[in-house]
Amino acid sequence: MNRRCRSGGMNQGFKAWFLAMLICTPVTAQAEVYKWIDAEGNVHYGDEPPSESIPEFRVKPPPVVTDDRIFSDTPTGEQRRDGQRRLPDSFEADRRDRWQAAGERKQRAARQEKNCNTARARLRSAREASLIFDYDQQGNRIFYDQARREKYLRRLRKDVSHWCDSR
Repeated sequence: MNRRCRSGGMNQGFKAWFLAMLICTPVTAQAEVYKWIDAEGNVHYGDEPPSESIPEFRVKPPPVVTDDRIFSDTPTGEQRRDGQRRLPDSFEADRRDRWQAAGERKQRAARQEKNCNTARARLRSAREASLIFDYDQQGNRIFYDQARREKYLRRLRKDVSHWCDSR
C-alpha cells in the first residue's frame, strides 16, 4: 500500500484567499472618505460623494516625521546598562536613608520620653512640697506666695502636657 499525501486542496484555497487579500489591500488603503453636512446640519461620512453638488475640500495627510530628535529622550543601550549598574547602589542608599530616619525617630522618641518623665517628676515634687522657693542673685532663698505657686504649677502642667501629650 503506497499512500500519497495530496496537498492540493486546502493549500491552494489558502493561496487563493491570500492572493485576493493582497490584491484588495492597496485598493482599500487608497479609498477616499467623503464628509458632508446635510441641510439639517447632520454630519455624514461615506466612500461616495454626496448626491448634490457640495464644494470639495481636500484634507492633507499629516506629515511623516523622520526626525531623530523625537527619540532622543529614549535611553540607549549603554545608558540602560549604566542605570542597571547603579540600581543596587540606589537601593542601598534608600535602605541607609530609611535606617537613619528610623534611628532618628527612635532618638526623638527617647528624648521625648525622658523629658516627659522629668516634667512629671517636677510637677509631682512641686505638688507635694509644702513650700516652694527660688534663689535671688545674691543666693538668698525667696519663698513663693500662693499666687506665684499657682503660676509655677500651671507652667509645670503645661510642660507635662507639651512633652507627654504629643507622643
